[in-house]
Amino acid sequence: MAETLWNLLDLIGINRDRFKLEWVSSAEPNKLVEDMRSFMLGIKELGPLGVSEGLSKEDLKLYLEAACGVFQNMQVRTAYGNVAKELKKLKDFSMDTIKRKVEEKVLPVLKNKLYELEIKALIQDGPKSVDFLVQKTRASAEELNPILAKIIKS
Repeated sequence: MAETLWNLLDLIGINRDRFKLEWVSSAEPNKLVEDMRSFMLGIKELGPLGVSEGLSKEDLKLYLEAACGVFQNMQVRTAYGNVAKELKKLKDFSMDTIKRKVEEKVLPVLKNKLYELEIKALIQDGPKSVDFLVQKTRASAEELNPILAKIIKS
């Protein structure tokens, strides 16, 4: 799940340091305290969400709402579940394998749904140019064209 979230943060332009995963045993309370302190200091250095990333409040709202929609989408959840099953079957939970499987199987579905949700939000008040949509979504025209065709058909 962490690998999927880091990919999503990269896609929406939010610093991936705003999410951290650490393994701490219940027998390591000092490590937990130090990890939390370190994380809080890092977040404090980054400043308010969106500011250090150079995102306007409107863009930040657009990206966060689309990101929330992505994780509610059944296709994305199914792709994630299939990767989890595959990793269990392989009995390989190394970070390299997890990263590779997420990039192969989850990321394409995640990107497609994210861009679709962003486009739908952007065109609510009327048509927009492909150049505008490319700029706002940070996707290529080649990535957006099939999504736009799907939206037009529906």
